[in-house]
Amino acid sequence: MKVYYGLIKISTLRNPNPIQKYMSHTDIFSEGFVYTFESIRIHGVRKPIVVFEIDGVRTVMLGGARIRALLLLKASKIPAIIFTKDDIKGLRLIKSYDELLNISKLQKIVVTKDGNITSC
Repeated sequence: MKVYYGLIKISTLRNPNPIQKYMSHTDIFSEGFVYTFESIRIHGVRKPIVVFEIDGVRTVMLGGARIRALLLLKASKIPAIIFTKDDIKGLRLIKSYDELLNISKLQKIVVTKDGNITSC
């Protein structure tokens, strides 16, 4: 498995109209979402989303609230860490676990040396 980092278009995610997939009337009014929205509006995205790409289909594993917030802010791209079997042109290949941790700062992701990915 290869790991890449870079800006990706939200429209390349699994659902061609992600706002329908990621929006729900109940959670956009939650305190947690409002905090995420305001933080992104003021500071920008600090943590990339995590995406698995299999056979050209990108599925979001972590970061749905960040996508919702960016869609409400009319953004079209988001920083992402992409796990894939294939080469992706235009994105930076992450070469070590330490580099992945430095980029992501997501403590919930564990990548073993044999390429397995788990969540804590």
